[in-house]
Amino acid sequence: MKRVWLKLTLTFALLLSSTLFISCEHDDDDIKDNTIVLPTRIYGVTEDGDMMMYEHKYNDIWSFEHTKIGHGWHYEKIIVADFGYVYAIDEEGIMYMSKHNGEGYNWSVVNEQVGHGWNFKHVFAGEGFIYAIKENGDLLLYKHTGDGYEWSVWGEKIGTNWNFKQVFAGSSGRIYAISEGGDLFLYQYDRKDDIWLKSKEKIGHGWHYEQVFSGTDGQIFAIREDGDMFLYKHEGEGYNWSIDGNIIGSTWNFIHIDARTK
Repeated sequence: MKRVWLKLTLTFALLLSSTLFISCEHDDDDIKDNTIVLPTRIYGVTEDGDMMMYEHKYNDIWSFEHTKIGHGWHYEKIIVADFGYVYAIDEEGIMYMSKHNGEGYNWSVVNEQVGHGWNFKHVFAGEGFIYAIKENGDLLLYKHTGDGYEWSVWGEKIGTNWNFKQVFAGSSGRIYAISEGGDLFLYQYDRKDDIWLKSKEKIGHGWHYEQVFSGTDGQIFAIREDGDMFLYKHEGEGYNWSIDGNIIGSTWNFIHIDARTK
């Protein structure tokens, strides 16, 4: 009996040790301050209409530099949403939807017409919703079902006086807006209760960039006119930035650029 008990004890100990080892195994590049950071997929369109995809991990670490995933993307606006959905708007205001499956030229949906009348000053996406700003500053909310002309929310007015140079969405209902003078403001919209948790809270200044968009977990990417890319990370309140303009790339010369995190 003693030999059997000893064998069982050693077997259990080995299994426990193996389990602990597996649960702690990870890629060091994905970790910052003991937090696993989800990557950000960035889509850029060249003047020739080629679409390139990048994957950013953290700071100046990239999963891969770029891969070409499409061509013929000659549109007025291109909006990248979650789960591979990409919406494109032509000069007549017609909206098309495509769905990228994450690798190369692998698209399950290509240029399916899903709307018209999308002649807005700004259009951007965040967490399943599409936001549009009219020339008069009205902010409208949309939600596409992913199928043709089917929308579960269509043009619901949720704000006024959105007169900004650049606007983009982050996580948890956060919306960032940049004034003509370079001031950065934070809004936060709670769709469930239809209320604004934050409204025009100033969190930065000097934001004179050619293109700006958000990434994972409060990260913001900003591109200068010369193509240099800078990374910021906002902690959700006031002027609290844990990353404040680290340069992470160059030659980011795209006519359209946006990102998704899911």
